[in-house]
Amino acid sequence: MRADLLAGRDPDDSPLCLERIETVPMTAAAIMVLLNDSFAAIIKEYAVIETIGEGSSHLQPGT
Repeated sequence: MRADLLAGRDPDDSPLCLERIETVPMTAAAIMVLLNDSFAAIIKEYAVIETIGEGSSHLQPGT
């Protein structure tokens, strides 16, 4: 969105991605990793479910 604004494009015209994020179980160790590293460290699985915009919406393969 920021890039769209800086380029002078309307952010409402940008495609929108629906994402599914699965995290590891929230144990004390996982919470410490989250606090000390980043959110990416606790992601178990990530997928873009659907992209909406640019004239049409489509489902990603495997959904």
